[in-house]
Amino acid sequence: MNIKILCSCETKFAFDVEPVDGKMPVDIFCPKCGADATQYANHVIQQTLSGENGGAAPAMPKPRIRLQVAHAPADSSGGSESAQGAPAGEKCHRHPRNLAIEHCVVCNKAICPECMEIFGYLCSIACRYRADQEKIRVPVYKLQKNMVERGALRKSIAITSAVVALLLALVGAWFWYIMSGSKPRPFYSLKVPADDYGTYARFFGPDKILFLNKKQVSLHDVRSKKDVWSTAIEDPKPAAEPKPAPTKPAFKKPKFGPEDIEDAFSDYSSLTAEPFFKGDDLWLCLSHNVVGIDLKTGAVKQTVPIKGRLSAFTPGQSTLLVVSEKDPVKKIVTQINLGSGEVKVSEVASLLREKVPLSKELPSTIAPTAALLMKEELEGAKHRLPSIYKSSSEFFPAGQNMVEMQVKLLEIKLTTVKTMKDPGPSNLNADTRASTSARAVADEIFNELKRNATGGFKQVDESRYGVLLHRTMEENAPDWTGEVTGVPEFFSEKTVDLLVGGKTLFIFDKQNKKLAEAQLTFPIGASPPCIEVDGTLYFFDQGVLTAFDLPAATVRWRLPSVGIRRIQFDAKGMLYVSTTTASPEDIQYSEQIKMNDATAPIILKVNPSGKILWKCEQSGGGCFLTDKYVYITDASRGGFSMINAVEDAFGTASRAPGNFNIIRINPTNGKKIWSFNKKGVPDSIDFSKNRILLHYGKEIQLMKFISF
Repeated sequence: MNIKILCSCETKFAFDVEPVDGKMPVDIFCPKCGADATQYANHVIQQTLSGENGGAAPAMPKPRIRLQVAHAPADSSGGSESAQGAPAGEKCHRHPRNLAIEHCVVCNKAICPECMEIFGYLCSIACRYRADQEKIRVPVYKLQKNMVERGALRKSIAITSAVVALLLALVGAWFWYIMSGSKPRPFYSLKVPADDYGTYARFFGPDKILFLNKKQVSLHDVRSKKDVWSTAIEDPKPAAEPKPAPTKPAFKKPKFGPEDIEDAFSDYSSLTAEPFFKGDDLWLCLSHNVVGIDLKTGAVKQTVPIKGRLSAFTPGQSTLLVVSEKDPVKKIVTQINLGSGEVKVSEVASLLREKVPLSKELPSTIAPTAALLMKEELEGAKHRLPSIYKSSSEFFPAGQNMVEMQVKLLEIKLTTVKTMKDPGPSNLNADTRASTSARAVADEIFNELKRNATGGFKQVDESRYGVLLHRTMEENAPDWTGEVTGVPEFFSEKTVDLLVGGKTLFIFDKQNKKLAEAQLTFPIGASPPCIEVDGTLYFFDQGVLTAFDLPAATVRWRLPSVGIRRIQFDAKGMLYVSTTTASPEDIQYSEQIKMNDATAPIILKVNPSGKILWKCEQSGGGCFLTDKYVYITDASRGGFSMINAVEDAFGTASRAPGNFNIIRINPTNGKKIWSFNKKGVPDSIDFSKNRILLHYGKEIQLMKFISF
């Protein structure tokens, strides 16, 4: 009987069959999709037999099983030739259970999809050999196993080639980045006009430069290569106040000579104060006026005239303090609120700053060499005698308040301290040989020259001073009085104020209440020696950095390090300490020349608990933090160490241009990322992320590098 079947894939095919017990003798499959059509064929047979017998068979749904079987594609040359499809119902000669879908192009035997996966449009290896011999064109079957494997191989080769090419490109890009891209290179330069007072230059954002001199202040845009704004600086002299006719001398000449008064008074001040930046405002202290400028627009926001002779300009946390003098015993204090711009002016009677005459005789322990006696005669011994004042009065901003520190000398005490070691056994004698250390001989010669020139000593002021702290803007704060040993110095922080005298530290709150008193290991060196951050006061003397917890002022930790000059903090609260490799012995013997063991600057990274995370040695003394970048700068004198030692011994300045070095370090481990060297030390330097500003006289050079 003839059976016609419509598959669910819409393929129609027919075949003749002799049913066995009313069913298909073998399984039947769709020649296109390979779906099992046996059950559907049995249904058609039963329906046909029932029709012959006059009965009806129940309806049977079409088969729903669908298997994706690809047809023979076009040949590799782009043609559409293929083997002739097998008739419907024809069995594969190798797999009788499978329906044939094609015929072998050589022997024309029926083949099924299983055969084609192995041989394609051939039925065996023999036919493949015959096709090769007779050059029979065999279409390409894309689902043939070797073709699939070949395609996968080509795909993997292509992917591998692309990955290798990408890796090579990345390696090349990284090599270029390490050798060139990551290092600074010039990209912009600008000539600045000559000015007798010098030019101040710094970044104001990554693409703008702020220029300042005595004549004008301007903001220059690097991209457009022109000024955004420029403002002329005017410093008019305030009108003189009318004075009544004096009935007696306005100022009685003191008994001591006028040469003992610190300075002569005049209407002009030669004081040069650093510009002060607060947010988007710039404050300039000129000879006769304090000027506030809006950095965004260049407009002058405020001009505050200064009466009298300017003697001090001290920026604070929220105020600017300007002290001027009418005469030696009368001061005018001007306080400018940085937030509101409010100005408070008060006239204060102050103590006369009177020097105490000291003996110019050399200490008995110092040998009077010819060079030292000549220097004593030429300089009047001012190089070794500290300035001692019988009385003085100074003003300091302390937040919203102002502190006046009055100092009176109670007892004079000068201590002579050796700054050089006593000479040891000489290397220059009868036992001197070629094997004698040349550096040891050089050390001996240069130290002897230094000792003959300076005497190898200094005098330390350990006098007793009476101190009074008065807060002029706070009525409820009582005055504090006490005694200190050594010259008193005052420093103000956010929540506490500090008074230092010699090796004693006093910590006060803003109401003059003493919170703590601590003994220092060494006197202070760099100024200011303190900074307050997040409720912790960090204070350093010449040899120890101490962290005090506030407000109790208890010691959290101490870190010994000689030569600390500055401490900074990054965004994560980590400390960057600029210090040296010096030992405690170097504090006393500060003039000793050491060629074998020279002191070198180092940078320490310290966490808030006082642990040293890393140490960057032999790099430089200047440390700059900007965003995620850490830079170290080193300005060294030119010439050999021998020449530098001679200059130190005779106290002369080097004429060599020197070398300037910038090092970028990794903030994680302190390792050097790159180093940039340039001949000639710039007048000033500034950083803004990955950009560097170098100021050389009349030229500004900008450099940048690629960073991720």
